[in-house]
Amino acid sequence: MPDLLPQKPSKWVKILLKLLEDQADSAKVPHMEAYMKNKFRFLGVQKNSSQKD
Repeated sequence: MPDLLPQKPSKWVKILLKLLEDQADSAKVPHMEAYMKNKFRFLGVQKNSSQKD
């Protein structure tokens, strides 16, 4: 599959960068922010800061 070889900026790299940008902009992806909050709460990382809405 020669398409997977990084000859130029791969479309997958662009997609990953776009996803990272979107994750950084929590207004764009509130579901991602909620997912991360729930994940951290589940892991016990957020403890008292979970009421920080």
